[in-house]
Amino acid sequence: MRDPSSESEPLTPRDLNAIIQRVGRMAKANSAPRFDLLRTSLLAVGRKLSEQLYAGDEDLRSLNQSLRNLGMAAKLLDDKMAKEEGLSRPVPTGAFDPAPYVLDWDKAAALHLTRHIGEQSFDTTLGAAYEDAYTKGAVEEELEEEKGEQPEGKERIGGPPFVQHLLEVLVGLGKKVRPYSLTWFCFEHEKNFIDRDSTAWHFFLVHQGSRRARIIDDHVVLIDGPDEGFDRSIFIDKADRLMRDSDWSGDAFEGEASARFWYRRFYTQTEAGQILVLRSDEPPLFHFPEGRSDPLVLSESVTALAKTSTTVAESLAALNQSMRDVVWMLKWVVGLIVLGVLATIFSR
Repeated sequence: MRDPSSESEPLTPRDLNAIIQRVGRMAKANSAPRFDLLRTSLLAVGRKLSEQLYAGDEDLRSLNQSLRNLGMAAKLLDDKMAKEEGLSRPVPTGAFDPAPYVLDWDKAAALHLTRHIGEQSFDTTLGAAYEDAYTKGAVEEELEEEKGEQPEGKERIGGPPFVQHLLEVLVGLGKKVRPYSLTWFCFEHEKNFIDRDSTAWHFFLVHQGSRRARIIDDHVVLIDGPDEGFDRSIFIDKADRLMRDSDWSGDAFEGEASARFWYRRFYTQTEAGQILVLRSDEPPLFHFPEGRSDPLVLSESVTALAKTSTTVAESLAALNQSMRDVVWMLKWVVGLIVLGVLATIFSR
């Protein structure tokens, strides 16, 4: 197989398939020391494929499929390397723990955005844009990222992609859900296999309503990349804040138990959580170590065991009754024998 990083001619899907087969062989052979070199080679292949895709050198469908295959191969390498190092998955700097987070709304509301009306632009903030949308009671598709052809005088919101997306998420949750009533739980993160400096953070959101709390969105993705404008500081660890602000020793344990409760509910009662449990790469299941034991199989096993126990108990009870009947019959037989012997003696 040729070295893709040393040649400039177009790379074909056949070359990629050979690379992927090599990845599989090395993963099975447990050749950890060579993984860094192979990953570098894969990334070089990815860049070449991307260039060819945009240049139109190959059939678009074929190259798109090749890029997807390349991503799977690179992910296999990352997971294998992580297991070799004794980790579930590489953890980048500033990682979210499997714990409840809330928005520091003062900081989040101050994030910068730009409001465009026609040819005029005005500085604004996430908080102001959110309150404006909240007051309107309707969500307009006005984000600059998807603007396309806009009518003259149409209002648009621009700014860092992360801030725009966060605004879209908050407004999209509806008028009855306020940002400070949300708890964010991170359940996975992943790297972009081409741009290694970009990280996708995956969350589910819990809303504390007036009557009860519930998972209001089971999959929100926030991107942390060089040009995204991601700000980790707007998220506060809810359990840590509770421990600092509370005078009661039990609050810390209650916060930990609450995190376990919501992660378990996420994995068992939402589509995103159940898909995570069933994935073949087996990403970590936080606060739910038994999650990959099939609940249906366990339920059927317990039911079968209960039925077996019931059957055994019924059999033992029947056997006990039979033994009592046998003993009773033996007593009658012994009594008749004794009567017969006595009758014989007296008859003489």
